[in-house]
Amino acid sequence: MTLWFKRIAIAVVVFELAYLALVNLALQLPVTQTLLNKIRPDKFEVTWEEAWTWYPFRVHARGVSANGQSRRQQWQLELPVGSASISLLPLIFKHVNLSDLYGEDVEYFQRPRLKPDNDYATVRAFFPPIRNRELSEAEPLPTGKRGWTINITNARVVGSHNVWFYQVRGAIDGELQTDIHVRTRGGPFSLSNG
Repeated sequence: MTLWFKRIAIAVVVFELAYLALVNLALQLPVTQTLLNKIRPDKFEVTWEEAWTWYPFRVHARGVSANGQSRRQQWQLELPVGSASISLLPLIFKHVNLSDLYGEDVEYFQRPRLKPDNDYATVRAFFPPIRNRELSEAEPLPTGKRGWTINITNARVVGSHNVWFYQVRGAIDGELQTDIHVRTRGGPFSLSNG
């Protein structure tokens, strides 16, 4: 019994050390960001100045910049300091589950992609700029495809935050904490436990 316990303990320690070495090395190499951004450059781009992990599926980062677009929206996030845990298996089923998200001095911008039947003449000049994304026409939603579900539990941000949704811009100082649940393709959006 003691021999099996020692073997299991050694295996766990070896796994953790290998994980720390390999994942932290990958997070430091510029090629990691390059490869990640080649997956769906039309949908998503992310960069960071430095990132590290102490245990599986939890990442800490500095200088995070991300932007992307769906068929109907474009967005940008700037995060000087942040961390989060992610569940990988649900990604297969189009579920993004983040937990214990932490950020400082968050900037978030979002604007619509233009619908041909809407007149944006009076508000278009007030939409936020999105890095590396031209303001383009919305794409039709394909039928029969299900959207993504995004669950962020225990999100906490501190500092000075700037948000810009469409033509509405705001700033807030302090600490915000909430759970966020979103279903894309026009599904529900909710904030709870805030």
